[in-house]
Amino acid sequence: MTKKLFGITFLIFLFGGCSNISKEGIKEDGRPVSEMKIYRDSFRTIDVKEIDGSSAFNVEEIFDSVSFIRLSSDTEATIGAIDQIIFLDSVLILRDGYTSKSVKMFSKSGQFVRSIGSHGRGPGEYIEPTFMELYGNKIAIYDQFMRRIQFYNLEGKFLKSVKFPFYSMKFHIFNDNQYLFNSISCDNDEFRSIFNYSVFETDSTGTFTSHGFYRKKNTYQSLVNRHHFFPKNNIVYYRPVYNDTIYSIHENGSIRVEFTVNFGDRTVPEKYRNGKEI
Repeated sequence: MTKKLFGITFLIFLFGGCSNISKEGIKEDGRPVSEMKIYRDSFRTIDVKEIDGSSAFNVEEIFDSVSFIRLSSDTEATIGAIDQIIFLDSVLILRDGYTSKSVKMFSKSGQFVRSIGSHGRGPGEYIEPTFMELYGNKIAIYDQFMRRIQFYNLEGKFLKSVKFPFYSMKFHIFNDNQYLFNSISCDNDEFRSIFNYSVFETDSTGTFTSHGFYRKKNTYQSLVNRHHFFPKNNIVYYRPVYNDTIYSIHENGSIRVEFTVNFGDRTVPEKYRNGKEI
């Protein structure tokens, strides 16, 4: 990989120009939905303007070590693209959302352990495992088509299902009564309080409590839909569409600027930032 390729990929992934936040007060079914507050008190700048695009670099310049795990080739272990990985002490949980549409557990030596859930519409089943996370000692899997999060224990036993009235792509559970969701621009027309917002919070019944990252519906779409919403240690790191800033979203409802990216004079043309020619 050359520095030029790395720089272009990084630019597409992070950069943009729509970070305006609406101050409109909105109610859903008579309940107020508050605006998440953004704090810009301190942040770090990632400087990529010095990439010259002419020389190569090695993987070991970035990572201290690289290891590989050969997965079992047994029929029941078959998995396509790996869209998400959860690392535990002795096992890996892999989500393939679009090929085999499955969630499978493997040992760290690559041996198949078990499937988590299965394809279908019944309890413990999913049409498409769209996103997953570890919540306490439970595996939570979201199915965008069934609009529900299903919970399993680490032995793969189905525990419960929580149904929601809206569509989303990613989620995080702050606590038993506080859920954060990330939506895309083409969904949820019937919900006035969220259809112009990228993230929103609900309680465990799906009632909206707050929203953030205003973006006018259907005016721009992201080229990269993966890795822009990343929960870690009960904080969600989020990069809005076409934005050069990475934010952190916290359980108390606050949003903080964590990183900005300085591209120098290598800016994305305005026609791409406003999304008209995407």
